[in-house]
Amino acid sequence: MRQFLQCAPYFTEPAPMDFVYLLLLIVLCAATLGLLLICDRLSPRK
Repeated sequence: MRQFLQCAPYFTEPAPMDFVYLLLLIVLCAATLGLLLICDRLSPRK
């Protein structure tokens, strides 16, 4: 809990670049997984 309190002020900044890059990475991973699932659904079962 103490570590969370130390990290709390970090998230109150306007938009830390590290947080933006982390968010972008999460979105890219989600999009990739989504595409893989869609391709798996569309591909004919053998």
